[in-house]
Amino acid sequence: MAITFALVEATTNRLRYLATQDGQAGVSANIPNDGGGTPDLLTDILSAAPNAGPLHRIINARNVAFPPLTGGALTQVEARALLLSDDPASSVLTNDNIGRCVVTITPRTGVQVWGVDADIDGQGDPILTVVSTITGASAATAYVDLHFRTTEDL
Repeated sequence: MAITFALVEATTNRLRYLATQDGQAGVSANIPNDGGGTPDLLTDILSAAPNAGPLHRIINARNVAFPPLTGGALTQVEARALLLSDDPASSVLTNDNIGRCVVTITPRTGVQVWGVDADIDGQGDPILTVVSTITGASAATAYVDLHFRTTEDL
């Protein structure tokens, strides 16, 4: 039926959520980016980095220029490049040294298959969509980490 998220940790370079799946197979849920109550990418990164760290700049790319992106509504291709490092030919970010993120999912309890994709909301903000497919009828949990890749990671 549902996946819910609880913020576990927020730092300048990482947001960690605990995803809880209620036992129904084939469900998905978004972590929004509207500045609303937690869980929300913008709200949660501002709790850790009120003075705009690198992850904040990526999450807020629609409102501030993130070269080579000029601001304004993002496309899903741009969201995937920023949040998932899905830009193999550097066709979106044009330079391998431009900051970007990577998402990891670490299963915690239950038997499941988890997946993640980047998308955009109605305003063009980047969001994360988490999908869970359960084997059996038991609930499951996993950690979802949105991590800014530093120069050492490239």
